[in-house]
Amino acid sequence: MIKKPPHIIVTTPESLYILLTSEGGRRILSTTRTLIVDEIHAMVDDKRGSHLSLSIERLQALVRSPWYESDCRRRKNP
Repeated sequence: MIKKPPHIIVTTPESLYILLTSEGGRRILSTTRTLIVDEIHAMVDDKRGSHLSLSIERLQALVRSPWYESDCRRRKNP
């Protein structure tokens, strides 16, 4: 993954944190252009959600360029 970073990484909040704490992981994530968070409402009010929020802040500081952040909430009424 370090030699040829993937275009898409599907990960958990815990694994994102680990990637952000390793040198190789930061290199991979430094080219991030889009972040999609699915089912964030399930984590918002607990420790896991706080952990994810901090990891997203760290990712934004690492990237230092404009990027797109989205969640995948299903809406019944568009």
